[in-house]
Amino acid sequence: SGGQAQMLSIMIGLNAHPKYLLLDEPMAGLASKPINIMWKKILELKKIGLGIILTGEGHPLNPQMIEQQYLMSNGILRLR
Repeated sequence: SGGQAQMLSIMIGLNAHPKYLLLDEPMAGLASKPINIMWKKILELKKIGLGIILTGEGHPLNPQMIEQQYLMSNGILRLR
């Protein structure tokens, strides 16, 4: 499934023991159950100190999960 493929991609990336993990639209095309699993895993990685850089559109984010948020609209970047 798409959720399993996304999680496998993350696991492959983690093999390099990075300080930051860039996730480009990790929820794209996923159903709600895999999205919930993906958020849980992302939060677990954040809790162990891994920096998470997340790109995408329309992610329902809890403000407590975010340390910095940048919004780009029509080529204009804003810090939120």
